[in-house]
Parts: sequence; structure tokens; C-alpha cells
Amino acid sequence: MIRVYLEVYGCQMNEDDASRLTTILEQGGCMLAESPELADVVLLHTCSVREKPEQRVYAFANRMQWLKRKNPGLVLGIGGCVAKQEGRALLERFWGIDFLFDSYSLHKIPELLRAVRESSSHVAMNTMLMDQPEDFDESLFPCNNKTHGPTAFLTIMQGCDHKCSFCIVPHVRGPEVSRSSRAILMHARRLVGQGVRELVLLGQNVNRYGKHTQDITFPELLRELDRIPGLERIRFTTSNPTDADDSLVECFASLRTVCPHLHLPVQSGSDRILGLMRRGYTRKDYLAIVERLRQARPDIALTTDLIVGFPTETDEDFQSTLRLVEEVGFDSSFSFKYSKRPLTEAEKMEGQVSKEVKEERLAILQDVTQRIAQKSLLKAIGSSQEVLVEKPSKMSKEEVMGRTLHNKAVVFFGNQSLVGKIVPVLIIEALRHTLRGQLDG
Repeated sequence: MIRVYLEVYGCQMNEDDASRLTTILEQGGCMLAESPELADVVLLHTCSVREKPEQRVYAFANRMQWLKRKNPGLVLGIGGCVAKQEGRALLERFWGIDFLFDSYSLHKIPELLRAVRESSSHVAMNTMLMDQPEDFDESLFPCNNKTHGPTAFLTIMQGCDHKCSFCIVPHVRGPEVSRSSRAILMHARRLVGQGVRELVLLGQNVNRYGKHTQDITFPELLRELDRIPGLERIRFTTSNPTDADDSLVECFASLRTVCPHLHLPVQSGSDRILGLMRRGYTRKDYLAIVERLRQARPDIALTTDLIVGFPTETDEDFQSTLRLVEEVGFDSSFSFKYSKRPLTEAEKMEGQVSKEVKEERLAILQDVTQRIAQKSLLKAIGSSQEVLVEKPSKMSKEEVMGRTLHNKAVVFFGNQSLVGKIVPVLIIEALRHTLRGQLDG
């Protein structure tokens, strides 16, 4: 039996890819190894949305070259966005890589591993970087009869047609392609039958699900999922503000399963920078969407992504971002320093901001967003929240961790029999990133 070690970097889409790849490997006669040193095959699934995770890939590949010198029979495969971005240049840079793969070729990996191991050359004999198919191959979504935890990812689409000037995703994930609603609903029912209570729908821009097919729209898909008995919660990510129309907003008001939480990346509060980013909306547009969402669901929790130091960003542009953050009052945010990405328009823009300025602005922004997020946590003290218990706490065997409808993490005393249940929890304390509570009633 082939022993495979799988390392994953990056976003929730990559995590879902890796989960499905694990099932494909096991069904293909492989078993997972606990470390590269114990493996016959090492697979690295990568992310290149930002520079930092990409650099981790190169560091890992260097380490694997060292390991392969000690064990010449080791097979090394690199997949995901870095593989798609670099292509054969990656094979030339790291002599020990045997093959490349992407998210459209996961189901072919077991067969390839057998071929590579039976080969005498073992050197760069295959790449599996495929052109994006017009339709999803359901072989990429194998049936897994294992019992799931209470929350599961469910990929509904892939790729992006928006050409944001800083983003490499359209180049490495390709144009938008939607999975059929029939397959999604079958998959969702199967997951619920295996114990899942909450689904997190995934896509580079889920709001555009079904736009290029004769299938249903994203709000219509949400309504179909809402009818599944036993499904209690639905979340989704990511949403481009330009595609958050009134039919989507209405779902937050009318559907029982759609959680009052939305991740809506704004990236900047400056109209000038938003224009250079090619985001397709203005500050006023974004605030109008926020207003509509809060009219539909007054308690909705909003989270976002923010970039500092985009080319030519001035102090005034940065101050505009700070003012927007204060005005919206995001429950939490992910903020990053702009980093050049190959194949993007922004890579070649003049007026690149210095590393020192980017670091200073990021520190200021994170202080502001943390203060606002803390206020949101403090507001929860004294309230009773419906918490879906996900797993035992990492800090104590006597505690469990779960999430509120608003996606806030809560830790409280309880035994593992609570995992998978939705229980009322009285919030008694706000920590830096989580809440602490006690069973209510």
C-alpha cells in the first residue's frame, strides 16, 4: 500500500480540495502517512494568492529535495495555485519534483502515483495541469461514507471572471464554472445524512453561481438547500460586492438556515484605489449594500478583507480605509500588506509602496479592526446564544468549542457528547478572539 503524506497551504477552497483528495487517495488504495519521513509519496497542495504562502511552498520543496537525496525512491508532487502559476518552471527549479497537479486532476492522482512508482526514471515524468473543463467532473467529489463533524465545506463553483488588478486567482483557477445544482443538492443531503448540521458553500465568487449555465441562480440554490430536513445552518464564502444583489440580500431575511453572517471583502475605503484595483464598486456602493443587508437582517455580522499599501496608496487613501472600517464596524477582518503577484496588472504599476510604510499601515489598521471586533464581542456578554458545538477545546479536555449563528467562537465547560448539537449558551466573558460561556438552562 502506498503511504502518502499530504501538506496543505492556503484557503478554505484548498482545504476542501485536500479533504476530497484524501478520500480519493484512500479509495485508490493509498494510506495517509503522519510525516514526510514515513511516506512513499509527498503531495503539497499550494496557494499563491499572497507572497507569504508561496514562499512557504519553496521552503517546503527545498526540504523535500534534501529528503529525496536520503530516499531516492520518494515521489514528490506539487499541486494547486503555485503549480498552475509556475508550470514547468517549477520542475526546472526543483530537481526532485516528479509531477504537478491541479484541482481539476485530483481524481487521477492514484493512477499516476502507481505509474510514477513503477517507472525507473522518477524525474519530472508528468504534469497534470489541465485546461478547465466546461462542467465539473463529479469524479472530483467522491462519496465518503465516513461520519462527518457537524460542519462541512461544499464546493459549488470555481474560478473567477472578475479581473481585479492585484489578484492571481483568475490566472490559476480559471474562469467561472458552476457545479450542477442536482449534484450539489445530492451531495448536501448525503452530508446531512452523515451528521452535518452546517454547510459552508465555497467558491471564488459564490454570488455568480449559475450565471453561465441554464441552471438555477445562487439565491435559488440557497432556497433549495434551505428545504433539506436536518440542515440547520448555511454559510458561504466568498462574495464580491458587485454581485450582492437584492435577491441575495432577501435570503438573509427569509431563509431559516442562512446564518446572519456574511464575509464581504471591501479591500479599500478609497475610491481611487478601488478604481485601480478594478473592483467594480465605489465606497458609496459598498455602504449601500451594507445598509440593505442590515435592513434585511439587523443583527447581521459582517466580516471583510483589507489590503494596505496598494501601489500609489497615499496617507489620505489609507485614512479613507480607516474611516470605512469605523463606519461599517466589521465584526472581524483579515488584513494584508499588498504583495506583487505574477501575471497581474498591479505587478507592473508604478508607485509601489515601501515595505516600511506597508508594515506601519498594517499595524495601525489591525489595531483599529481589533478594537472594533472587541466591541462586538463585548456586546454579546449577558446574551444567550445558540451554539453549534464543533469539537473539544484545544485548551482543556473539560471544555468544548462551538460557533454562534454570527460565526463567533465560544468555549464553555461541557463533555464531548455535546459535539454536533446546538445548545443555548450564556455568554459570560469576551476574550481577545473568542467568547466564554456556560450552558444556559
